[in-house]
Parts: sequence; C-alpha cells; structure tokens
Amino acid sequence: MEYIEIEYNQELTAFEAILSDVKRPGDFFIAGTIEIPMPRVEVKGVGTLSFPIPRPQIEALVHQATQAPNGRGEESVVDTSVRDVWQIAPGVIKIIGKSWAGNFENILSKVIAGLGCLNAKVSAELYKMLVYDRGGFFLARRDTEKTAGMFGTLVVTLPST
Repeated sequence: MEYIEIEYNQELTAFEAILSDVKRPGDFFIAGTIEIPMPRVEVKGVGTLSFPIPRPQIEALVHQATQAPNGRGEESVVDTSVRDVWQIAPGVIKIIGKSWAGNFENILSKVIAGLGCLNAKVSAELYKMLVYDRGGFFLARRDTEKTAGMFGTLVVTLPST
C-alpha cells in the first residue's frame, strides 16, 4: 500500500478559513542561554547566595522554604508524587547587582521578540523561587494563571551542581 486516503471533513471548512487568516509572528515557547555577570541574590535567613550554590546553602534554602503545591482543579495540594520541589516567597528574595536590571531587560526583550509580542505590553515579576533538591521534579502539566493577564512563565535557572 503506497498511501492511505482519508476523506476530508467538509464541516471544518469554515474553521479552516478562520485559521488561515491567523498571522503567527512568534513561537509557542522560547529557550536559550545567555552569559551575563551573576546577579547578587539575597534570601532572608540564608544570606547572599554563592554560585554554583553549595550544599550548605541549598540546605539553608530548603530550611526557609515550604513544600510547593500543585494545582488539582480549583485547589492547590501538596502531592510529592506529582511535584517534589521547595518554594520560597518573593518577599524574602532580593535580586540585585549593577548590571542585573539591564541584563534582565535584555532577557525579557528576547522572550518578547521570540513569542511575537513586540506590539504588546509585556512585563515579568518574581512569583517565587523554586529549589529543586537532588531528585526533585515536577511532572509535565499545564501552568495556571497566577495573576490577571498572565500568559506564560519565564524560568531563570541559576547555576548549581
């Protein structure tokens, strides 16, 4: 058999016409790396982080953290078979440094361009710091909207062993 013939669903013609007008200027996701001077990251109760983050600081971070929940319908539950990671609230985290603001704007501009959002007002805010201990994970899932207008999650990964 050289090929399989599948009858076209004529009921989708109107839907196909609507989709043909969609102009897709960007991608569904953006990934990449960028070399920048390390920002200064301070966590209340832990101090200024060293990079790569040494084991004693990871332990201190976990001590300051709570087990991160995951969404199950309308509720948030802690289920370490789905998500095994620690979270630290943004109110106890400071990310500073002479070049951090400019470097972060550079990162954000690359994300905005890659997603095709050049004509939209896009901003990013620190929602939480996640600390993945050895063996930590989060199963594949669909992210939930945390604030009004949220359309994505920006992940900045800091060096650690």
